[in-house]
Amino acid sequence: MPEQPFVFLPLSYAARPPRIVVVVPHDDERWVRWTAAGLARLSRVWGCSGSVVVPSSAVGHPAVDRCLARLHPDHVVAYGPSWTTFDALYPGTIDRLLAEKNISDNSIAAQFKEMLRKEPWNGTVVHEAEAAADSLRSRLGANRRDDHVQCSHLFDYVRSH
Repeated sequence: MPEQPFVFLPLSYAARPPRIVVVVPHDDERWVRWTAAGLARLSRVWGCSGSVVVPSSAVGHPAVDRCLARLHPDHVVAYGPSWTTFDALYPGTIDRLLAEKNISDNSIAAQFKEMLRKEPWNGTVVHEAEAAADSLRSRLGANRRDDHVQCSHLFDYVRSH
């Protein structure tokens, strides 16, 4: 067998952004706003490149599952809205909560609002999105393996510097 000449081939590499599927809460009234909030949060992760946002009600739909399977996501996460986001979607929620708790002292009310805005909001639609993300992750996500550290949520509160 004749020897072939030794040839150097050019090699290049680049880091690619992770492909992320973010499962957002779905309610009939504000599903577009929930999706926009999830997309806004996702846009702060690698500029959102190569990632998608899916309402929890669409998870399990055959057409959506086929598209997501072709995407081969690196991570499937549930969107975790903060009270700030929830209050933006449902204006006045925090003020109503303060009224229910009979917090009338302005100083205490301001501290309570500031603390609450940084906390996750955990309504029923969020739990449904988490369950849908868990189901999708078990079928499609690279982060479904037990030997990997699981990234399962994308929380939207970002501290200002």
